[in-house]
Amino acid sequence: MIDLKAMRAGHASRMSAQHRDAFDAKMASLDAERLAYDQEAAQRRKARIDRADVAVGSPDDPMFAADLIAAVTRAAATARVIVLQFPDHAELRDLNPAATPAMIDLLVVLANLAAEQRCLTLACVSAPIGGALLEVALRCDILAVAPDVDVAFSHAGPHAAGIYAILAERLGFMACEQLFRHGPVKGTALFQQGLALYCADSFDGVVDQVVKKASTMIALFAASRLSFAVSRDVVATLHS
Repeated sequence: MIDLKAMRAGHASRMSAQHRDAFDAKMASLDAERLAYDQEAAQRRKARIDRADVAVGSPDDPMFAADLIAAVTRAAATARVIVLQFPDHAELRDLNPAATPAMIDLLVVLANLAAEQRCLTLACVSAPIGGALLEVALRCDILAVAPDVDVAFSHAGPHAAGIYAILAERLGFMACEQLFRHGPVKGTALFQQGLALYCADSFDGVVDQVVKKASTMIALFAASRLSFAVSRDVVATLHS
């Protein structure tokens, strides 16, 4: 093991008094810089939290997308995992608002957080879901569903193309078509098909597992998306 103090002492003993003073001043400056760096790194680690919860409102709200972008952006600044919780009052009706520029920006932000190695997004769905809310959930890195929750896939509405594209990429066209042909499917079916990574009555344990694996999962998602990070043009085309 290298003894830096001994090396410094030996080097200093061979210097003139003037050079020794300059050497000591330089080493003191380096020590101060290293201490400041260590303190700053410790503060960053302390400031970064494991998770941040974001409640997803109703897409019928004109500010739905803008508010959700702001909430996700704030959470991404400090959290390793953003947990998007879809409200129990969400219903399958009236969930297909027009794909506004803010809505498209929201979908791109959600799709690329892991690709930018910032954090993971976990969608926890415990209430009936479809349309815009379903596309938001599917754009998250990880989908967790309740066993008996109804998930509606439909060819109608401005978000059908976006949902179809995500399903085709993850499940293949045949499985995607089967989902779109039927009415609402249960959460257990999505879990069995591999679209949902977790299926549970309570999401507390799910969140704990994702938080523990966050660093590894962020790296995996980032690596898998390096070649096809979602662009705004692609998402906008699906909703045009």
